[in-house]
Amino acid sequence: MKSKSAVLALALSAVSLAAQSPAFEVASIKVNASGSENFGFTPRPGGVMVATNVSARQIVTYAYSMQNSRVEGGPDWLDTVRYDITAKASESATQDQMLPMVRTLLADRFKLVIHLDARDTPIFALVQARPDGRLGPQLRVSSIVDCDAARAEQARGAAIAGSDGRPICGGRTRGAGFITAGAVSMEELARNMSRLVGRAITNRTGLPGRYDFDLKFTPDAELTAAAPAADRPPDAFPSLFVALEEQLGLKLEPQRAPVDVVVIDSIAHPVED
Repeated sequence: MKSKSAVLALALSAVSLAAQSPAFEVASIKVNASGSENFGFTPRPGGVMVATNVSARQIVTYAYSMQNSRVEGGPDWLDTVRYDITAKASESATQDQMLPMVRTLLADRFKLVIHLDARDTPIFALVQARPDGRLGPQLRVSSIVDCDAARAEQARGAAIAGSDGRPICGGRTRGAGFITAGAVSMEELARNMSRLVGRAITNRTGLPGRYDFDLKFTPDAELTAAAPAADRPPDAFPSLFVALEEQLGLKLEPQRAPVDVVVIDSIAHPVED
C-alpha cells in the first residue's frame, strides 16, 4: 500500500504536469440539461474540440485515454451532471496534441487533482486472427497516410481522395453496433475498443500504417455471440469479439498486466461561461 506522502507526491505531480501542459487558447463550458443519452467528443479542423453532453467522468476518461472502469473516486455528480464544451487551440493542433490540453482544462476549470495507481488487471491483447496475416474483408489499408495534411485540406473545403465519405483519421458510430472509421492506426483502434469491452487493450497486431473499416455487431450479444456465421439468422450480427475476427481479421486475447488507474482525489463544478 502506498504511504500518504507517496500519494500526495503523485497528486502534486499530476497537478504540476497539468500546469505545464499546453492549454487551449479559449474554452467555453456550459451545463447541458437536455436529458439526452447521446454524447460525444468531436475534434474539428482548425484546432477546435467540441464535447457535447459529456459527464466529468467522461471528460477524464477522454483526456487520459481510459475506459470508465479505470477512473475511481469522485463525487456522485461526476456521472450525472452533463456539460457542453467548445475549446480552441492553434489551427495546426492535432487530436493527440489536444489531449494534454483537455487535462489542463480539467486542472484549471474543474480543479481536478488525481493520482495514478498501478493495478494487476485483466486486459486484452489485440492480435491478428489469421495465421497467414490476411486482413478481414472489412479492414483495408487507408490511402490517407498524413492525418494533419488531410485535415488541413478538409478545412479548406477540398475533397479528400480515398476518404469515401468516412471520418478523417477517426471513427463514427452509426447506430448501436455499427462503427465506420477512416485512416485509424491499430493503436487508436485498440484504445477505442477498450471503451466498448471495459478493459485496457494493448496493440500487438504488428500492423503499421492506417486503416479503413466497417464493423457491425450486436451489443451485449449472448446467444448469437458464439454461433458460426452460417448458423445465425440473416439479419443477426455477432458479438463484438466474433465480429472483430470475422470482419476485421483481428481478435482479443485475454491476458493480465499492470494497468494505471486514475484515482480522483478532488474535483469541483466549473464556473460556466
